[in-house]
Amino acid sequence: MAKNADSVSDKATHVAKDFESQGAGALKEMHNDLHGMSVEQRKEFFHSLQSASQGHKLPGLEIHEDAQHHLKVTEKVHGKNHVLFDETARPGPKDGDGQTTEKGHPLKAADGKTQDGKPDDGFSPGLRKGEGPYQALHRQHPEYTHKQLMDESHKIMKESGRNSFSQGEQFKSNDDGSVTTRTPGHGKDGAFTETTQKDGKTSEIKTATADGSWNSQKFDDAGKPGDSVEHKVGADGTYTEITKGPDQKVISQVTGDKDGKNVETFDGDGNRTASIRESNDGTSVVGWKKNADGTQTNIDQPDANHRTEIQTKDGQVISTSKMTSDKDGTNTENFDKDNNQVSAMRNNNDGTSTGWRKNPDGTTTSIDGTDPNQRVETTPRDGGTNTEVYGKDGNQISSMREKGASQIGWHKNADGSTTSIDQPDANHHSETVTKDGKTLSTKSHEQTLKGSTDVITDEAGNKNTNNFDAQGTQIAGVRENNDGSSTGWHKTPNGGTETFDKNAQGHYSSMTFDKKGNVTRTEERDPSGEYKVQEQTAPGIIKTYSAAKGKFGSIVTHAPTIEQGTLSNPSA
Repeated sequence: MAKNADSVSDKATHVAKDFESQGAGALKEMHNDLHGMSVEQRKEFFHSLQSASQGHKLPGLEIHEDAQHHLKVTEKVHGKNHVLFDETARPGPKDGDGQTTEKGHPLKAADGKTQDGKPDDGFSPGLRKGEGPYQALHRQHPEYTHKQLMDESHKIMKESGRNSFSQGEQFKSNDDGSVTTRTPGHGKDGAFTETTQKDGKTSEIKTATADGSWNSQKFDDAGKPGDSVEHKVGADGTYTEITKGPDQKVISQVTGDKDGKNVETFDGDGNRTASIRESNDGTSVVGWKKNADGTQTNIDQPDANHRTEIQTKDGQVISTSKMTSDKDGTNTENFDKDNNQVSAMRNNNDGTSTGWRKNPDGTTTSIDGTDPNQRVETTPRDGGTNTEVYGKDGNQISSMREKGASQIGWHKNADGSTTSIDQPDANHHSETVTKDGKTLSTKSHEQTLKGSTDVITDEAGNKNTNNFDAQGTQIAGVRENNDGSSTGWHKTPNGGTETFDKNAQGHYSSMTFDKKGNVTRTEERDPSGEYKVQEQTAPGIIKTYSAAKGKFGSIVTHAPTIEQGTLSNPSA
């Protein structure tokens, strides 16, 4: 996910989708998201994850909910349950500020938060008489510096639009920059009102009563009412929770008892879109839900290790999915409308996976996720092979089509760029690297019977060309710059080497060496046509050719001169 900018609820929604597609492979991504979260953020995460999963099984993870909406989340590790989060187990107050039950435990609000404002729910301790946010925050965070306390208290006043506060009030900063103020009820233990604000604007008001019932109303930036929730707790411990939209039409209705809860959702016309019964421990789920494509999914999960989903349309079965779990992972098998198996997947708790699926064109894709960091999907098709690779976040990182010596495809690079590959045959290969719509470099390779040529061009337009003989030995190399200058070399027929250098103004010079490294020829030319060539014609004999501008600018060619000596670099 990868997700740094996502809210806690967004991260939970992503993880819920990962569980659907990857099974227990999503556990690693979930732990990455949980890292660094406060207890309050973890609570929001798991409540959102439970809601986003809509009754889907979460392999390797169990979410239990009691009648008061308190969650306990456990993960199976090597066959044993490891508790990740438990809001049903609360410590007693440490400084005596909070209200407690007769047994000394903090009173719980309807949403599982404690009335004493301990850090487990993110709220500050309640204000004492004459105090402001600074003092309460100091008790909550004794490690804060004076500046930090001043900044936080000023933030509370700015976002709430208030300069005065009442005894007992508590405060909490939220991920979106808003601040929630909790005001205790008058004379009723457990009753409170929570007001969430940003820049003085109210986004939500939540009111709870002593019996655990509560109402919540959200508002948009213009102050208009948005979704509202009414949660009522009965004397027998049952509860009903109804969510309505701004138009007061029911979006969802939840009824719960000591054994579980019924969840029903509705569309804008009041038509039921889902009806699911789930046990409080999350092991048993039965019901159905309408999908965006007009199909319906019927769910039957008798226990934590078995689940069947049947998808129908117009009363006809179009697919079936069966899931079974053990201590190490989950097996998922899918069947078509005629009950023919079309896929099988094994997702292990350690993040690895293997499987296969049939495709509409009749081919079969093999899936290899033995590396927990990536999943490789291979499909034989039309005499070749298609290979696609996905990262642990589910995003595709490469695609390659291979048939004989031909290759065409792409892959993502660590720096975020993409390399596109085109190899029509064994003798031709090209690669183009792009990022954000810009070409960073191109590379081509051409093979012939005499040898090969490689050409690389960078983002600025500078080009390197390298030539190789049939045995793979380099015989030439040229660098051509975007300013017109160039340098290079090549092997000569007699086994020597010639080098050259041309600057941006067009001045050209070259040197030729024999195979022993002795200079045998030098040449200099400028754009006007002037030149000078020195050439060793025999041992100790140097012949010089030159041409210079005449009096009126014409080129005057001088007769060759012969002299004794050793040829040297005229540009030295």
